Amino acid sequence: MEANEIDKMHKLEDEHWWYQGKKYLIETILDHTDIPHGQFLDIGCGTGIFLRILEKCGVAYGLDISELALSYCQRDGCRLLVRAAGGGLPFKDNSFSLVTLLDMIEHVDNDAEVLREAYRICRPGGVVVVTVPAFSFLWGRHDDAHHHKRRYVRAQLRDIGISAGFTLEKLTYTNFFIFVPVLLRRIISRNASSC
Repeated sequence: MEANEIDKMHKLEDEHWWYQGKKYLIETILDHTDIPHGQFLDIGCGTGIFLRILEKCGVAYGLDISELALSYCQRDGCRLLVRAAGGGLPFKDNSFSLVTLLDMIEHVDNDAEVLREAYRICRPGGVVVVTVPAFSFLWGRHDDAHHHKRRYVRAQLRDIGISAGFTLEKLTYTNFFIFVPVLLRRIISRNASSC
């Protein structure tokens, strides 16, 4: 992701509706999921909005490839930070009771490898939470600016998750209330750029 997009993300994450909605979603998942006691890891922690939520629940590590993103995390008080990519994670097997990959795997070339690594480092009985952008026909400038490699449909994410070893508890679309407005905006944007 470009440095200006990371700066923008940090500036917007405390007030923008999308981040606040995602924050509410993650807090709801955490409140309604039986997560074993232990350490947590946010893979692709970005500038730290979700890492700070995990820190309220226990010992939480943040991992990201971007030095700039991690500097924002550190500036905001996060201390257990690791600079690394999602494949070949620098952690022992069964290290974490919760692993999150929140809008992360769409950025990497080999999403299956990253999910296998998440499976490897998650304790038996632990929880892995994955969120991704949906539907390739919704591809827009945001995807380009954030260097996304793909968008997903449920069956695709299900198959990758199962092949990585996971037992899926829940697989659903979120933000469905904004689906039509986003679709219309993308169609209008494409038509305007082709003129």
